[in-house]
Amino acid sequence: MAIWADMLELFSHTVTVEPWVSEDTGGNVSYGTAVTYEAYIRDEVKQWPWEEGPELQSRRTIYVNGAVKVKDRFVLSTSTKPDDYVFPIHVIQRYDEDGFHHSEVYI
Repeated sequence: MAIWADMLELFSHTVTVEPWVSEDTGGNVSYGTAVTYEAYIRDEVKQWPWEEGPELQSRRTIYVNGAVKVKDRFVLSTSTKPDDYVFPIHVIQRYDEDGFHHSEVYI
């Protein structure tokens, strides 16, 4: 389901997402065709527990009007270079009583 109209008014940015497709045994990653979504980019610090060491810290939250995953590759509308990729450390899919609502991406 599309995001609520009143919340969508906040989405003044865009994010271009290249969906993760596969990774070969040599570590080369393949991405699919880029898709651009409306987004709201907010600078905020959050801590995330991590089993392999100290907590991870994200410095920015991206609210995306689309379903994305943690392995996807992102370019933000606030980037100064076209291939200025960012990779999330955590992604949460949000749902409401009607189904999928939006994604929260932490970088």
